[in-house]
Amino acid sequence: ISTDGVNNDSKSISNYVNAEANFDNRYIVNVSAAMDASSRFGNEIQGSLNMFGQSWGIFPSVNAAWIMSSESFMKNLNFLNLVKWRIGYGITGNDNIPDYQTLAYFSAIRFKGVSNGVVLSQLANPTIQWETTNRANIGLDLNLFNERISVSVDAYSSVTNNLLVQKVLPEIVGLQSYWTNSGSLSNNGIEASFLAKVLNYKKFNWEVGASVGHYLNRIKSLPNGDI
Repeated sequence: ISTDGVNNDSKSISNYVNAEANFDNRYIVNVSAAMDASSRFGNEIQGSLNMFGQSWGIFPSVNAAWIMSSESFMKNLNFLNLVKWRIGYGITGNDNIPDYQTLAYFSAIRFKGVSNGVVLSQLANPTIQWETTNRANIGLDLNLFNERISVSVDAYSSVTNNLLVQKVLPEIVGLQSYWTNSGSLSNNGIEASFLAKVLNYKKFNWEVGASVGHYLNRIKSLPNGDI
């Protein structure tokens, strides 16, 4: 008879701050930031904020919008109900790795059914840190003909650095791999959506919509060389 299971203990904490300014319902700016900590990472992260004995990741973002249809030179264009330009830039973090990857630990084994022992199961890596994605985007929203037609277009470009990946170890180590920050990838794309209110009666509405997108995701580097 044998039993198996998982008894992991992980902790995370996030703090947020946000500020928004709106001038004359035409110019909108939003600034926000997150300060995150995760027990999945060590306390020897270079370039991070160290506080309360923990390394913190700082992830800011800024977004701005211009409601062009509120400008005086747009008043005579009655078929345009909304023309809104958007632009933004932000940084996000990812800690999606198993627990205890920063620690060295041993596991119990049964050898040839007659004796018990322990073997090294994980190499310590106290420098492992957040995988970060830097993303810039620009977009346009249009409402036309008394809001019967809506169009939205977005283009974005992002670069992910410090990829959380498993690096292959030499066989002499006795372990197959360990988690590390190594590698990068990029992702560029465009998305567009269209919505039309074909029928708009009091008791019956019929809307038709469609969306299309295209993106290119490219691996720029990996810890074990190009694959």
